[in-house]
Amino acid sequence: MRHLLTLAAATLLLAACGKSSSPDTYLQSVPDAQGLTLEIKGTAQEGLVADVPAEGVATAAIAVPGGDPTPTTDDDLADAQAKIKDVNQAIKAVFGQVEAAAATGGTPQPGDVKVYGPAQRCVVETTPCPAGDLATFTLTVKRYPLAFGFLLSVDAAGTPKPVMVGWMARGVMDRRGVGQLAVNLENLRAAVPSSTDFGGHGYFLAGFANGPIAKSLVFKLVGFTMGTNPPATVAFRGFKTAAGTSRVRVAGIKDLVAGSNPNPDELGLAHLVYNPLLGGRAFSVVTNFTDASGLNGDVPNMPDGTTPAYYFSRSCYAAAATTPKFKEWFLCPRSQTPFACLGGTAAAWRDAVGTQVAGTAGTTWSDSCALTTEPAEFQAPAGPGATPDPSDASAEPGDSSGLTPQDPPAPADPTNPTVPPPGA
Repeated sequence: MRHLLTLAAATLLLAACGKSSSPDTYLQSVPDAQGLTLEIKGTAQEGLVADVPAEGVATAAIAVPGGDPTPTTDDDLADAQAKIKDVNQAIKAVFGQVEAAAATGGTPQPGDVKVYGPAQRCVVETTPCPAGDLATFTLTVKRYPLAFGFLLSVDAAGTPKPVMVGWMARGVMDRRGVGQLAVNLENLRAAVPSSTDFGGHGYFLAGFANGPIAKSLVFKLVGFTMGTNPPATVAFRGFKTAAGTSRVRVAGIKDLVAGSNPNPDELGLAHLVYNPLLGGRAFSVVTNFTDASGLNGDVPNMPDGTTPAYYFSRSCYAAAATTPKFKEWFLCPRSQTPFACLGGTAAAWRDAVGTQVAGTAGTTWSDSCALTTEPAEFQAPAGPGATPDPSDASAEPGDSSGLTPQDPPAPADPTNPTVPPPGA
C-alpha cells in the first residue's frame, strides 16, 4: 500500500538524528542546512557566515546621458543577497530545531521508524530565550525501500503540527544526497503566537541534490518572507560547483519602471554568478507579466510600438568588490534572448553599447568586464520568454555542478503538501 508523507499527518512519520556509539543511518539520511542554503559569496549578507563582517555596499552610479529611461533598481549583488538571506535564515531556523531534536537521541519504533525528541527549544535563536518563545519539537524518520522520509513537528497548544516534511536518498556523504522537502512557516509561527521576534510567513518547497561542496537547488516560495522583503510567490534557483563558482537566480515583484499602469509592479529576475578568483557578474531582466489581475508593469514595447519588450542589464564585479565596475541597460524584444539581442556573436556581445548607469563614464563592457576565458557559468540568461512566469524554476545556464536536483513538490495546497519518497 502506498504510504504518503503529508504535512497534515504528523502521526504517520518520519525520523532523523541522534547520538549513538554506532552510525545512525536514520540521521545520516536527513539533509543538513549547509547543503540547502543558496550562495553567491557565502557571506553574512546571505545569512551564512555569522562571523564575517558585513560588507559595505555602494553604487558606482554615473549620470545617464540624456536622462534615458531605465528601470530603477538597487545594486544587483546586494539586492540578490538580501533575497537569498531570507530563504537561508528560514532554513537555519527550521534546521536548528532538527538538530535540537536529534541531540536527544532517537527511539526505534515499529515500522522502520525512529523518533527523536521531544526537545524544547527557542523558536528564535537568541540568548536568553524571550518569554513565550519556547516550543516543543519532535523529529520522526521512516525508512523506505529507496529513501528515508522525515517529519519535523512542533507541539502548538497540545496539538502536533508539521513544520517540515520530505525525503532524501543519501549520497556518498552523511546528510547529503537527493530529495525534496516542504516547510510550513505558518505552523512554526503559530507555536509562539505571542512572539514578536519570528518574522517568517508562508511556505517554501524545495528540490535538491548536494554533495560535500557542490550543490544544485530549486525553491518555490509561496507567500514567503522572513520579514526583510515583502511576501512573494516566486521561484529561486542556484548551484555551486566543486571549484567554488556559485550562481543563483532570484525573482521579485516590484514597481521598477515608472508608468501609468494601475498594476505597476514588474517581474524582476536577477542572475548572479561569482567566483573568488574571477569576480562576478550580474544579469537582470525586468519585464511585464500577466496574472489574475491582468497585465502588470510599465515596460514599453520596442520602438515599433507593437513588439513586446523587456529590459536587460549586465554588470560586473571585481573579486572581493562590493561595487559594480560597470553596468548598462538594453531594451530587447521578448522573442530574443539577451545574447541574440546584443548581436548573437561573441564579438557583438562584447561591443554592444547600452545605456550605462554605473562605472567610469565612457568605458565599455570589454574595457571593464572581459575575462581571458569565459566559463560556462558566466553565461547570460536565456531570457524571459514570451510569457514570463514568476514561478519558473528552469535551470540556469552553465550548471557544471554535476548534480541534478529533484523538482520541488507541487501540491495544490502548499499548507498540506504530499511529499512521497520514491518506492513508498
